[in-house]
Amino acid sequence: MWGEFPVNWLPDGKRFFYTQMAPEKPGADQMQGMRVFLHVLGRPTSEDTLVLGPGVDPAFPVSPTEFPVVSVQAGTDWAIATTGGARPESRVAVARLSELKGGKTPWRKVAEYADGIENVAILGDDLVLLTRVQAPNRRVLAVPLAQPELARARVLVPEDREASIQSFGVTRDAMYLVDLFGGRARVRRLARGATQPSVVKMPYEGWVPSLVTNPLQSDWYMALVTW
Repeated sequence: MWGEFPVNWLPDGKRFFYTQMAPEKPGADQMQGMRVFLHVLGRPTSEDTLVLGPGVDPAFPVSPTEFPVVSVQAGTDWAIATTGGARPESRVAVARLSELKGGKTPWRKVAEYADGIENVAILGDDLVLLTRVQAPNRRVLAVPLAQPELARARVLVPEDREASIQSFGVTRDAMYLVDLFGGRARVRRLARGATQPSVVKMPYEGWVPSLVTNPLQSDWYMALVTW
């Protein structure tokens, strides 16, 4: 396994998804042809279910040069599949956990590389996506998980011409955004059901290299650094 890919636990705490490098062969590049498996605790890895990878699932095809990842956000019954590489944007698809079947998962394709999706999360019944298409400073879109048609997405957080959205995270009752504003960080909070985000008062000016949220809790944490 390549260390940059995390293990993604399912809500039952007994299973997890992991991305594995291609089998070792003489002269072969193990970075080509990565695959996602589902492992059940207590069972040998030989019984792991192949979930995603090149030639695995026609509903969401993966090329050998792409890095596939399947994740599950706590508090939801949806799986999010992404593929990427040496680029900021990703391809995205979703499926219900109950529908996962090796090679026969009815993935709902949401976005291709041309859609410029750089981050994705679940907020209630919606899939929220950070994109730079038609918004150089990025904006956040929302689509229903049941019918994730990007062409009909609504704008959840519009582009700010004075600041660029760098990242976001979701909690039980809000979304938090980290903006690059005048060379420093600005954190904004968009409460559930609100139409406009509010600026979070910072203890002092600086940068936020990481924002940690839990979709099951209201608490959130950030690292704040200055000179």
